[in-house]
Amino acid sequence: MSAPARVPSTRRAAPARPVRSTPSRSTATGWSQTRLVAAKAPQAVTRTGPRRAPFVLLIAGLLIGGLCALLALNTAAAAQELRRQSLTQANADSSDDVQQLKAQLAARQAPGALGSAAAALGMVPADHPAFLRILPNGTVKVMGSPQPATAAAPPPSPTPTPTPTHSKPNQHASTPAKKPTTPPAKKPTPTPTGGHR
Repeated sequence: MSAPARVPSTRRAAPARPVRSTPSRSTATGWSQTRLVAAKAPQAVTRTGPRRAPFVLLIAGLLIGGLCALLALNTAAAAQELRRQSLTQANADSSDDVQQLKAQLAARQAPGALGSAAAALGMVPADHPAFLRILPNGTVKVMGSPQPATAAAPPPSPTPTPTPTHSKPNQHASTPAKKPTTPPAKKPTPTPTGGHR
């Protein structure tokens, strides 16, 4: 048996809708018509802009340079502080020396010290001093009656008293004084060196 042959059925196509001529929204508002787009899988974004490595290296270089400059400034400040402390100590030592010298000068300018220094030089105090006064017209007037100073008699020096010795003259005359003997010094003998023959 054979199957009946199929005849293709012809359907009528739906009549096309007439196109209305209404102004679209995009022309009225200036926006284009939105449409739905099917979601796609996210793709890897390839960057075509500048790379970040040079920027990171620049920032790292600036940080390292700033730290090195800060370290150098800190070291220089510490060295200056040490120098300032040493100068302050030297100044304090010099100030102490000046104070000590001023005290010594004041002690030497005291009347008692001047009198003893003058007596050591052989000077004697004047009993009747005289003063010279210069008048406004240029003449000189002597005030007081000057008299030469008299030197005080030096104190008597103590005379040494001889000490008696209990020695026997015969004993010293019979035995001569012994001289200490020293052994003769040995001359060093030269040692041969292996340099020149």
